[in-house]
Amino acid sequence: MLHAIRRVAAGGQYLDSTLTERVTSGFVSRSASAKVTASTLTEREAQVLRLIAAGYGNKEIATQLDLSAKTVDSHKANAMRKLDLSGRIDIVKYAILQGWLDHT
Repeated sequence: MLHAIRRVAAGGQYLDSTLTERVTSGFVSRSASAKVTASTLTEREAQVLRLIAAGYGNKEIATQLDLSAKTVDSHKANAMRKLDLSGRIDIVKYAILQGWLDHT
């Protein structure tokens, strides 16, 4: 717990390994195909998914990437369609499998 508090206080992210196992268990069989499918994303779609997985909202992402919130939503929708994801939790699961949320 102390490690998590220190990590977050330093501006980092923390995801408990037991949670990671539970979150990714449903995706294990899809992980190989997910990595192949990732190459079909545009760089902007991947950026948007990374920021969503990191906890940012559409308006925050729009400000950070100098886009409109509607454009961010379009990139999110396109990426989710390409990867067959159904919501933000699927985006987080996908990001974990891609190594986007590694804590090292």
